[in-house]
Amino acid sequence: MSRRLIVDGCLSRPGFVLEAQLDIDLDHTVGLQGATGAGKTSLLRIVAGLEPGFTGYLQFGAQVWHDSAKGISVPTHLRKLGVVFQDARLLPGRTVLDNLRFAASRSPAPSCAEQLASLARDFSVDTLMGRSVDTLSGGERQRVSLVQALLTQPQLLLLDEPFSANDGDHRRQVATALSDWLNKEALPLICVSHSAQELHLLARTTLKMQAGRIVQQGATADMLRRDADDKAFGATVLEVDQLSGRATFQWDRFDPEIAELTVGDRIYVSQQPEQGSPVSAPLQPQAQQNHRKAD
Repeated sequence: MSRRLIVDGCLSRPGFVLEAQLDIDLDHTVGLQGATGAGKTSLLRIVAGLEPGFTGYLQFGAQVWHDSAKGISVPTHLRKLGVVFQDARLLPGRTVLDNLRFAASRSPAPSCAEQLASLARDFSVDTLMGRSVDTLSGGERQRVSLVQALLTQPQLLLLDEPFSANDGDHRRQVATALSDWLNKEALPLICVSHSAQELHLLARTTLKMQAGRIVQQGATADMLRRDADDKAFGATVLEVDQLSGRATFQWDRFDPEIAELTVGDRIYVSQQPEQGSPVSAPLQPQAQQNHRKAD
């Protein structure tokens, strides 16, 4: 079965225009990267059928999901998607188990209790089954929402920063479990993430968005390497406190991106001895929690 995704159209809002021209084979998992406001979430919402203002053409495999010229717009619930946004959407006033059973009942081939239990265990929600979803933390809600999406056995999985509310340990655990599940089920995926680690783990191909357009695409490893090179700034270490693990840097040159840094931001720092031991700091959010803080 073809997994070709074609998107050709436009979404206009006050102060923002997304012009989507995409033709990609989803036999390989796909990541979306780009600055906040680049249009990543909007593109996912277009694919999901959640943007009524989208005009143009959208096809997945042999199915035309949207064609403005012919008046075609397939409702979201008929596209057989698994969708997980940052604000996990669960049935309020119900338990976690109730939510998961409801998701399983919507599967074209209803999931068995054994599969539900296995997914719950793999994504660390098995201890939450009797709790009301109203009492869950943000990270717990995201993990429950992800298991929900998988239980529906979707033909396409759309994820928008699905681990953002989880701590570092849970992010790595859940991302690894999802990667294993995707490989086993051969499920097509489009995933938005600011985490280089997560994109490297989950996506074979990565698209970069900027100002409402897809400006680059390629193998994920190449895209992340290029992105890190583009965001590297030379710096000299002025002071290191070994006890606290705190270092103070002097940037070699001024750059607007450096000026936007604030206390508490996390950056990834690597040494480049072949260039005279400057410090390279790619300015991108990191999922790992053991990076030392730079002042």
